[in-house]
Amino acid sequence: MLAVALLLPPFLLGLVVLMGRYEDRMLTPAEAPRHARRRRHLCLVPAAAPGGPAPEEPAGGHAAA
Repeated sequence: MLAVALLLPPFLLGLVVLMGRYEDRMLTPAEAPRHARRRRHLCLVPAAAPGGPAPEEPAGGHAAA
């Protein structure tokens, strides 16, 4: 009984501190992923330049496999 009385308050204090840090981490806005900070290097469909012609479609209407 004495062990519970001595160990419970520090345990609860640690739990409150950890939950506070967890809450702060969950409520902060997320950073952009590392791969999205720079220019995207993988693109399945090329983007059209603003005001320019649309990208050409491959012959046959579908991409070669």
